[in-house]
Amino acid sequence: MLETALAFRKRITFEYVLIRGKNDTDRDADELARLARRMSALVNLLPLHPGGAPGLTPTPLERIRAFQQRLTNQGIEAVVRRSRGLDISAACGQLRVETERKQRRPAPPATA
Repeated sequence: MLETALAFRKRITFEYVLIRGKNDTDRDADELARLARRMSALVNLLPLHPGGAPGLTPTPLERIRAFQQRLTNQGIEAVVRRSRGLDISAACGQLRVETERKQRRPAPPATA
């Protein structure tokens, strides 16, 4: 798959969602840096939206900043993106979670 992206000969952007305890370690940053360097890629770091994925937790901001710094120290352009749409439940994954929550609620009793 990465070979295909290299064939485009355009700048690649990685959208990397940070999930606490899943993909936010120094080792993960080093692996991401290795891949990004190979492709001269820009890395957008995205915090996981609270409630966007049941059972997963967002990485704390201080850890996100440390992850970004580790990438930057290795010559990778890394940008922390801010979450948008949280106020209207339109952030990534929120609409799905909200829809599933509504489907699980019992229907109100019918009135005559």
